[in-house]
Amino acid sequence: MRDNEVLPGESHYQEMYRKLTNQSLEYLHSNYEEQITRQPILKKIVEKWEEEGKEFDNIRLDQECKLVYVDMINHQREWLREWNKDHEVDENIVRRHLYRLDLEEEKLKYR
Repeated sequence: MRDNEVLPGESHYQEMYRKLTNQSLEYLHSNYEEQITRQPILKKIVEKWEEEGKEFDNIRLDQECKLVYVDMINHQREWLREWNKDHEVDENIVRRHLYRLDLEEEKLKYR
């Protein structure tokens, strides 16, 4: 498969993602505008979704970029494991970071 080819079903996934994100943002703005304005965390969540929607549409990583990004993610995983060996760190914190890295790597499949 060439870098610029779309995986089967990927375009449907992207379309559904955009629709879901847009619908969710409209709902939040329509029903919780005051809370979004008052609560910094809610505002950050909304901003993140707005940015991810733009990012998802506009960024396509070529194979070389994906390889570098995966290598960086793997380096982060290794650092977390080593850090965990040498320091007294809450295991749940390390697991959360590892989970986040797993999700980040999974997202690459759709870029």
